[in-house]
Amino acid sequence: MNLRVDLILESEQRSGSPVSGKGIVRIASLVVPAIIAFIVILGLLNVRAVSSTVKNREREWSRKKIQQEDAVTLRKAVVRNQAVWDEIESWRTTRTDVALLLAALQREVPASVQLVDLTFSDDFAFDEDKGVVRRLKLTINGLADGFKAKDAVEKLTRRLQTLPAFTNSIESAAVPPGAFAADRSPDAPKSRRVFRIECTFYESPLE
Repeated sequence: MNLRVDLILESEQRSGSPVSGKGIVRIASLVVPAIIAFIVILGLLNVRAVSSTVKNREREWSRKKIQQEDAVTLRKAVVRNQAVWDEIESWRTTRTDVALLLAALQREVPASVQLVDLTFSDDFAFDEDKGVVRRLKLTINGLADGFKAKDAVEKLTRRLQTLPAFTNSIESAAVPPGAFAADRSPDAPKSRRVFRIECTFYESPLE
């Protein structure tokens, strides 16, 4: 019969394993905080990177917003300038070359006729077919001397209606009723007449 006597107390017993429980606890107490610290650091770095990205995006958005506002402002300026240009073009295409017209009128006035006043006036109206049109009128006030004063005024009126220098612009020319009469000025000769010729130009549509 064999007997085994254990002379070591349980509290004095040591494990034969190279890694003891206390060692594991010590290692865990070092490794786990390190892992946690590493995770926290990674999280902070990630948050910092995200924050930096957000700031970069915000700065980029601010630049884009400014560029967008500048583009909108520029677009409005372009639209305004284009509207002004279109209006200028409309005026240019509908205007009458007054200088050429007056030069032609000067050549055609009979010697017995003196022009006293020339008045140009224009207004705008709406035509269902043409849209907005420009209407130009010329009023000629003058004096005619001699016994053939009436013939001279009628001759000038006909020229305004028939000569190529006027027919491209003037649609009609006429002496209104009562616009041809004796000159009542105190020092006027008895044969002098005052007259008024009213000329209507062709309507010019504003495109």
